[in-house]
Amino acid sequence: MNSKLNFNILVLFLIAACTFVVYFSSIAHPAFYFDDHYSIESNELIKKINIPQIFNAFNTRFLVGFSFALNYKVGGLNPLGYRLINLLIHGLNAFLVFLMVRGTFQAKKNQWPAIFACFLFLLHPIQTEPVNFTTQRFVLLGTFFYLLTLFCYIQYRLQFKKRWMLIAVISATAAMFCKEFVITLPIMLVAYDIFFLPKQAARQRCKNLLPFFAIVLIVPFLLLKTSHEAVGVANIADSGTIQEDDSQKIGH
Repeated sequence: MNSKLNFNILVLFLIAACTFVVYFSSIAHPAFYFDDHYSIESNELIKKINIPQIFNAFNTRFLVGFSFALNYKVGGLNPLGYRLINLLIHGLNAFLVFLMVRGTFQAKKNQWPAIFACFLFLLHPIQTEPVNFTTQRFVLLGTFFYLLTLFCYIQYRLQFKKRWMLIAVISATAAMFCKEFVITLPIMLVAYDIFFLPKQAARQRCKNLLPFFAIVLIVPFLLLKTSHEAVGVANIADSGTIQEDDSQKIGH
C-alpha cells in the first residue's frame, strides 16, 4: 500500500513539473483571449458572489461561472490566477487518466501504459486551448467530473463500497453544471461496465446505472428553461450580463 501511495505521489509530482515547464510561458501572459473578454472581463455578474444571478447567467455551466466568481474575488481580473486554476484542473484530469488506465489493465507491476496515457493526455498539443483559453474551463471542469465519476463507479463495482457510488452520483450531478457534452456519461458507464468490469446480473447492473440516466435529465431540463441571456449556452455577444458599451460594440 505504501509503495503504491508513494508511486502515486511521484506521478503527481511529475505531472506538476511537466505542466509547469510546458505551460509556464503561456500562463503568465497578461491578457485574456477571445470570449474571455465577454464571459469574464466584462461580465459584471462574476464580480460578486450572487449564486442565483450566476446560475441564471451560466445555467448548465453554473459551476464554471461560480469558479470564475471565486477567481475574481481572490485575484480580480489578473489572468494568471484563472490560468493557474485551469492548469490545476488539467493536471488532476491527467492523474485520473493514469488511475483509470492502470485499473483498467490491472497493471500492478508494469505501470508504463498508464504513465504513457497520462502524459499523452497531459501534453498533447490539443490541450493548449482549454488550458490557455480561460473560458474553456467549461471543458476542463466537465472532463474532471466525467473522469471522476467513471473512476468512482469502477471502484464501486470492484469493491462494492457504497461510498464510491455516493461520490460517483455527486460527481455526475456536478458534471451536469459544467458543459453539455457530459450527457454521454451514462453511455460511457454502460460501455465500460460491459467490456471491462466483472460480469454482473443484468438487473443489478441496471440498478447501478439507472441513477446516472436520471441525472443527465438535468441538462435538457435546464436547456428548455434557458433564458436568452445565459452565457453558458447562448451567444455570449448577445448576453445581457456584459457591460452595455461592449454590447453596442458587438452589435456593430
